[in-house]
Amino acid sequence: MLTPEKIEMMPLKEAVKTIEELTPPEVSMIFEQISTERVADILLSLSLERAVKIVEQLSVEKIVNAMLAMDRAASASLILKVNTDVATQIIETAVNVNVTRIAEIVEEATSMNLKAVISILEQIDVKLFAKLLVEIARLPAKIDVSLFP
Repeated sequence: MLTPEKIEMMPLKEAVKTIEELTPPEVSMIFEQISTERVADILLSLSLERAVKIVEQLSVEKIVNAMLAMDRAASASLILKVNTDVATQIIETAVNVNVTRIAEIVEEATSMNLKAVISILEQIDVKLFAKLLVEIARLPAKIDVSLFP
């Protein structure tokens, strides 16, 4: 019988293969019981479409912690692909968990698809939105130093 402990202990490739054979609700039940780092590793190994289906089934707290542990670009891609309501919940929760990290992720998402980010941010609680904007403003400026256009 497959248990969360088995998924936690399997080599990553085997865990990913096993997860790919399960339904998103089944994966969600397993992910809720394994470490955040393991969830992040598995999500990064799945296709974006599959990861989105799973993320939309997870508790907001679990996915926030996993996304904060993931690569910024991968987290930004997930935020842009999940349902707007889910993305809003993720960002609002993440602002209270690690505002600097979610600011970096939102900044990355903005560079990928500004319109989609705007539609997500329009739904965020005003106080949390202000806190996020202040943190984005504090991030180091990205300067393009390329010599050739």
